[in-house]
Amino acid sequence: MLIIPHATEAWAFLLACLLTIAATFSSQGRRSLRLLASLRYRWLLDETRNPAARD
Repeated sequence: MLIIPHATEAWAFLLACLLTIAATFSSQGRRSLRLLASLRYRWLLDETRNPAARD
């Protein structure tokens, strides 16, 4: 069997997509997705306000 170097990353991405789709169908999942989105948005705001503070 031929092993593709990025196959694991592709499967991880596909799994993340499927879990996100499944989470949208439950109320607890939607709440979790909203929380993750707000945390990501805050991180992006911090990055754009102070780009010199990056590690």
